[in-house]
Amino acid sequence: MNAALILSGGVGNRFGGGVPKQYLEVAGRMIVEYVIEAAAKARSVDKVVVAASPPYEFLLSLKDKYGFELTPSGKERNDTIRLGLDYIKRNYACENIAVIDSARPLTTSELIDHLMEKLGEYEASIQARRISDSLARYGQQDVNRAEYYIVQTPECFRFDLFDRHFEVDAKATCLLNHLPPDANSYLYFDFIDNLKMTYPSDLDFLEYMLNKRRKG
Repeated sequence: MNAALILSGGVGNRFGGGVPKQYLEVAGRMIVEYVIEAAAKARSVDKVVVAASPPYEFLLSLKDKYGFELTPSGKERNDTIRLGLDYIKRNYACENIAVIDSARPLTTSELIDHLMEKLGEYEASIQARRISDSLARYGQQDVNRAEYYIVQTPECFRFDLFDRHFEVDAKATCLLNHLPPDANSYLYFDFIDNLKMTYPSDLDFLEYMLNKRRKG
């Protein structure tokens, strides 16, 4: 089976406010629901697991609607991923996994399917973004932005390989960097509207994009 692990344990320090950003409502739904719906509708996903902080008061109303499973989140993002991997490994024989941030509400089932299907050829399949802004580095005058790219979720992996090499204490935020350097990976650059909810002003842009999608 294949699983989607949705990371919903963040508290939104940069976003501010009393409610974690993934549980704020935009266009009638919580931000996290858009991610859950995309994962639940993906043909390549058999089980959706949401890692969040108990007692899950924001998620219980969605659990029956989408049929996902809940497992506790950890103190930091990597702790949450480790707990999620352990939960999946305990309960299922998982072949492939998609790791998705709950703060990426424009994620689509089609994007998840495209990345997961690439795992038939590759060991890792990652949503990425080319850098369009000028890039600089402290103390260095000449930085070639073509040598770098931005990593986003979904990040998809062959489960056994990722589980074996994932290190909780690693400083890398790009999950691909947990794998050996010679891992065979696919980078997908053509999904450009993959907003990450970071600041309050992102709420207005998200609502605009959702309305635009509805109108086709």
